[in-house]
Amino acid sequence: MTVSEKAKTAQQARLKARERRLAALDANRAARDDRIEAAAAAVFLGLDKRGAAQRAVLAVENGIGAALRSLLDEDITVEQAAELCEMPAADVRRFIRRRSATQASQGT
Repeated sequence: MTVSEKAKTAQQARLKARERRLAALDANRAARDDRIEAAAAAVFLGLDKRGAAQRAVLAVENGIGAALRSLLDEDITVEQAAELCEMPAADVRRFIRRRSATQASQGT
């Protein structure tokens, strides 16, 4: 084998090694991009679920506020309603305020 053939073979070997290295980098990059995309999708799904859960909690709390308001409309005091429902009076007031604020913001 001549010197030029050896040089050409060495150059071809380096080129092949470079191509393999670039292919591995591309594969790693594609895998990383897939992981990033999956993680971002999981974040968006989680945010959607959290929003739905927050709306459900608000609806339940508004129902609690309405029921507590019904008790107060029967001339039961906040303290009596709290004792009857086994909750702190501060929670009774909070539920009633939240219900009133929600009604005011919705114009009902």
